[in-house]
Amino acid sequence: MEKMKIGETVSNIHTNDLSEEFIQSVYDLIEETKTYDWRFTRSKIVTSCVASFLSIEVYFNRIFFDCNSTSSKTKLVTLPTIPEAIKQHIKVSWSKLSIKDKCITIIPFVSQKELNIHHKPSNLFIEFIKFRNRLVHAKSWETEHLTLVTYVNLNEKMQGSWGGKTFGVKGLKLDDGYPLTKFSRDLSQLNVSDAEKTLEIALMTIYYIRTFIPGSYTTPGLIFRVPKNKIVQKNGPAILDMITRYYA
Repeated sequence: MEKMKIGETVSNIHTNDLSEEFIQSVYDLIEETKTYDWRFTRSKIVTSCVASFLSIEVYFNRIFFDCNSTSSKTKLVTLPTIPEAIKQHIKVSWSKLSIKDKCITIIPFVSQKELNIHHKPSNLFIEFIKFRNRLVHAKSWETEHLTLVTYVNLNEKMQGSWGGKTFGVKGLKLDDGYPLTKFSRDLSQLNVSDAEKTLEIALMTIYYIRTFIPGSYTTPGLIFRVPKNKIVQKNGPAILDMITRYYA
């Protein structure tokens, strides 16, 4: 490379994605939630859960981009065993794939290692998909309220008013819940632990996918505010030591 001169224009291409921004936003929202009155935290919790999910999808998209880019500094070399027709088909259909299909599809592009969907974090991620779908594709549901009647003012036609004290609420929709992740089954019961769980699963999934990529490759970092207002930035799996863990 020739010596660089003052005044000349130099071109550098950098590949960017939003995985780190989403991860940081989730962590910040969780920390804010812990300082707010619980009645005003619902929006922060829902946003955290969805942003955690998006951080995973963004990471898959980054890998796909680096498999197809000709200029990325983090370009990945796809395995020669993948037929060109398959590569082109996936390239055209990528935006239409579900996040689960993206995960299953992209791994064979860069690695001969087999994805184990029955162990952590893959099985946690599969339940996370179900949980996320309930948040963003929410449907109506019925609940049964059990009430101890303490006041009645009804006529013979059962018109009038009555009241009492509710002592039990039960959802009527059959749901097998989330046996592995232990997410809240009823959206009305969402709490900060749900947000913390989604952040942990997102990080675990990203770092697991990273193990399939040979050589050095990008992973999202996270900035923490520690006692005495010091700022600490961590990258890679070391981040897991700085957050609340449920699946260690």
